Amino acid sequence: MTDTKRRLLGLGLPCLAAFLLDTTQRLCAQPAAYWAGNYHYILQEGTPLVRTLYTCHPLAAVGGYVLWAAIITALLLLVPRILAVMLSIAVVFGHIAGAYSWSAQLMDRYVNVVFLFTGIGLGVGLHWYLKSSMHRNMEQLDRRSFPTVLRWSTIVALSAIGYYLFVARS
Repeated sequence: MTDTKRRLLGLGLPCLAAFLLDTTQRLCAQPAAYWAGNYHYILQEGTPLVRTLYTCHPLAAVGGYVLWAAIITALLLLVPRILAVMLSIAVVFGHIAGAYSWSAQLMDRYVNVVFLFTGIGLGVGLHWYLKSSMHRNMEQLDRRSFPTVLRWSTIVALSAIGYYLFVARS
C-alpha cells in the first residue's frame, strides 16, 4: 500500500470523522428562521469566513467546509510524516472541541463516550499509519515523486490560505 493511502486511512479518516461531527452539528444547530430563508439569522459562528458564508446560503457554508477539508487533506499528504501526525491530532481535537461547543447540553451527557471513541479512532489510525510506514522510508519516495521546492511551496501556500481564511480573521 502506498504512503498516500496509508496517510488517508490512518490520519485522514479520524480527521474526517471529527470534521463531519462538528460541521453536521453546526448545520443542524441553525434555528428554524435560518432554514426558512432568513440567512442573516444564524447562531453565533466564531470563524468570520464561515459566518459570512452562512449569511449567503447554507450551500456556501458547505462549500467553505469542503475547501477546509481539501486544504487539510492536501497538507496531510504533503507534509513530512511527523508534521502530518501533529496536524491530524490538532484537527481531530479542534473539531471535537467545536462539536462539543455546538451541542454542550447533548454532549455533556455523552462527552466521555465521544472522547473515548475519538481517542480510540485517532490512536488506532496513528498506530496503524506509523507502524505500517516504518517498514519503508516513505519520505525518500515522496521527495523523488514531488520536487522539494514545489512540495514546500505548496505546503506554505496551503497553510497560509487555510490560516488566513479560517484562523487569522477570527
